[in-house]
Amino acid sequence: MEIILHCIEKLLACNDHAVVPGLGGFVVQKQSATISGGKILPPTANVSFNPLINHTDGMLAVTVSRELHITYREAAKLIESETGQFLRQLKKSKKLGFGRIGTFHMDKDALLLFTPAVKADFLPANLGLKSIFLPVRSTTKTKDIVFTLSAKNLMKYAAIFITFISLLFSSEINDNPQVIKADFYSLNKVDLPEITVTPPSTSEMNTDITAIPPSEKFIYKVVVAVFESEDTASKFRDQLIYMNFTETEVVNTSNNSKVSIRTFTDLIAAVNYMEQIRHQDKRFKDAWVMKTKASLFN
Repeated sequence: MEIILHCIEKLLACNDHAVVPGLGGFVVQKQSATISGGKILPPTANVSFNPLINHTDGMLAVTVSRELHITYREAAKLIESETGQFLRQLKKSKKLGFGRIGTFHMDKDALLLFTPAVKADFLPANLGLKSIFLPVRSTTKTKDIVFTLSAKNLMKYAAIFITFISLLFSSEINDNPQVIKADFYSLNKVDLPEITVTPPSTSEMNTDITAIPPSEKFIYKVVVAVFESEDTASKFRDQLIYMNFTETEVVNTSNNSKVSIRTFTDLIAAVNYMEQIRHQDKRFKDAWVMKTKASLFN
């Protein structure tokens, strides 16, 4: 089993996924950097497991055959034998480690539960990055300045304030007849030239107007599986449609083919549906939301 575990780790490090016939599929999920506890945690990569991925892509058998210098058929039989032995041991012990990838559990209903390793050192995304501590701001204390006045000085300042108020509202200052009026009749008359403004023509207005492109719209797809082969993804899609997931479709990209179980135009609705199927059906516990640009005809 050590050779097979080594080959699975190799596939996860190179292709971000590995399918083990009779067991399920492992997929690498990357997490962005986060801030926690006064420091910046670097981006990490974790391994998730999906027991619904039963269609093998043959990559594990090819890797084992190259590692042991045996034929493809011999490698496939070896993987089948080692996987069956691992499941029998797991059924007895209920908990069994799976190398540096994680740990498998089996509940009372014989369902496989997978717990990924805390730190997958065999993944390139987890190598060479360290946490960065944030600088601590120095806090400066402010002092309150208190003025104390004696009763004698307080009476003196009160008298000055009352005198200022009485002068402000004095009848001599606000006497309207004493206001000097400006004499506008003595100003010379100046004739200014008449200015006419001609509105622009319709053709000129059309040439100056720049079309504003409409804002881009996005759709959100709930992805439950990722395959390297489009044919394998199509078979899995047909299986889910047979299980009454009628909106299931295959989303092809340059690297792989993703199986989307449902499409939404609202991000919150997509996330709520993802959380719902994760809790209701353990087969979809690794589901995630993919954001894509909507077509111009949507």
